[in-house]
Amino acid sequence: MPTLQQLAQSAKPSLTEAIDTTTPGGRLIFHIVGALGQFERDLIRERTRAGLDSAIARGRRGGREPVVNDDKLRRAKTFFAQGLTVRDAAARVKVGKTALYAAMDNSADTGAESKT
Repeated sequence: MPTLQQLAQSAKPSLTEAIDTTTPGGRLIFHIVGALGQFERDLIRERTRAGLDSAIARGRRGGREPVVNDDKLRRAKTFFAQGLTVRDAAARVKVGKTALYAAMDNSADTGAESKT
């Protein structure tokens, strides 16, 4: 991220504002405007974090629902027990094999570590 000094050196003259970054007063205004921008960004970050924390406290979770739900994972494990490969089991429960692998990684006991 560029520093204010680097931005000041590369700043073009504004067409609507007369901030001369070559003078002490111009540099002061430039730094104040930059500090206000950073302050606003920090406020946005705080509000966003507070909103996410509030949603979590209410039991809400962001993102979409998992493709492989508990029922599909249970059915896939049954297929593994029958000797099917991950590819075949994924096709039978209508999910991608990558999604099934990810669900198995998140599951405690897959019973399919040696199947591919």
